[in-house]
Amino acid sequence: MILKKGSAGAALLGCLCLAGHMGTMTFSLFTGWYRLDLCKNLAHLTLCFISIHALLSICSIFFCHEGASAAYKKMNYRWILQRASAILIVLLIHVHTKAYSHMATGVPLSGGWSLLYCLSEVLYIAFVAIHVGLSFSRALLTFGWVQSGRIIRYIDIGAGIVCGAAGICAATAVIRFFGGA
Repeated sequence: MILKKGSAGAALLGCLCLAGHMGTMTFSLFTGWYRLDLCKNLAHLTLCFISIHALLSICSIFFCHEGASAAYKKMNYRWILQRASAILIVLLIHVHTKAYSHMATGVPLSGGWSLLYCLSEVLYIAFVAIHVGLSFSRALLTFGWVQSGRIIRYIDIGAGIVCGAAGICAATAVIRFFGGA
């Protein structure tokens, strides 16, 4: 359970940093305001906590038979979407960092590269929103902060709405940036 709690703690801290990173980058793309140190530090903190979360999650799955209790029903749609979105996030992180380094420098891209970066960013944002929206209540459940199925359901709905809204704002900013608006 220590691995699961460590993973959940890193995930919650990562969510906090992610909110800051996503918020500042979305604001930057809409307004043109950009503070390199703030945006990079938030990105690095997010990556640090999420890397710890990923490592501890992998250890939990392979070494501790994660999900053995009745509170964690295995192999349902949530489990599949969490794992699939996590894998896709890991696969797209390199393209994400390249896209944002381009956004920071403002160097023009050809139409093909611009379209590729735009599509990959929108997909990346969608996978992050899905993963966080589905996983947030599970982190709270792991710490024992919530136990009622009804409260978990409300948290899931709230997290889904917040992540969906944040994802739509961020995706809109990315499309606007790469579309040249």
